[in-house]
Amino acid sequence: MGHLYITFYLLLSFLLPVNAGAAVEISPEVSDPEIPVLSMQEYRTLEIIAMDGSRIENFRYQNTLNASRDEFLGLYVKGGNGGYYVARPLGGKPIRSIHWQTSKGVKGLLLNGRSFGEYWRDWRDEQAAIEKAMKAAKQSINQGIESIQRQLDEIEAKSMDLPLSKANANSLYSKWAEKDGVTATYISRSMFKMIRKIPQIQLYKPVDLTPVIKNLDGLYMLEFNAAQRNTANGGLRKDIQAVLKGYEKLMERREGEQVTRLFIATDGKTVSSFVMTRMDIGSNYGQFVCIEGAIPQSEFEKVIAEGMNQ
Repeated sequence: MGHLYITFYLLLSFLLPVNAGAAVEISPEVSDPEIPVLSMQEYRTLEIIAMDGSRIENFRYQNTLNASRDEFLGLYVKGGNGGYYVARPLGGKPIRSIHWQTSKGVKGLLLNGRSFGEYWRDWRDEQAAIEKAMKAAKQSINQGIESIQRQLDEIEAKSMDLPLSKANANSLYSKWAEKDGVTATYISRSMFKMIRKIPQIQLYKPVDLTPVIKNLDGLYMLEFNAAQRNTANGGLRKDIQAVLKGYEKLMERREGEQVTRLFIATDGKTVSSFVMTRMDIGSNYGQFVCIEGAIPQSEFEKVIAEGMNQ
């Protein structure tokens, strides 16, 4: 019980303000973490310069402060027996600066004639102002980033309505392959020679055109969703329509809300390009597949007809 009374007394002594003539003992556990704590070796390098440039020598470290006699200089010293205040007698010359040497270089306080209390209050006000300015700058930067992003989004949206520089499957694929909401697949002539396989297309049943392709120049596949604004007058659908100019529509099949269309470019004997489009009536999602190369038309038509048989 005696230990509890002693602890309570010590805590109370730190919480009460210092009255005139009162002596207060330091406790490292309750020291302000923002007040510098010097080692004894650092204390021995301490230099205190008055406003007139002269050196102040009558400072000392002590384990108590008396409000009627001592001026606290804003430093603690950590010794072998605990912590100490750095103080001097009241009424001394105004202090310009306090410096000491550490293992990482010189550190110090620039009081410029202020008391330690005034210095610390000004320092905290400056920190609050800096924090406020940084917060405002961060907010301004974020607003700037949001504005730039909106402009980029507008530029991208406008680019969706720009006509293709050249209306073919390659330019269509290049424009849309990396946009959000698009899944893109491309198989080159070299890749086809290695794998000898292309994805099946889905009619009434899956159709594999691989066996009838004599030469493949390229396969382009785009699958897309509503994010691309696939309206009749803009977006990806408009670009697909531009590519299909000059193609012959081979067939069209409607199944519920979905429409599948097949198109070919041919000289009557060889199909040089085959396009399949699959879209819902509202053009909210869809698929574009283009196979370019050389496919005997008679063999092509036979495979397609088998795929259309239920």
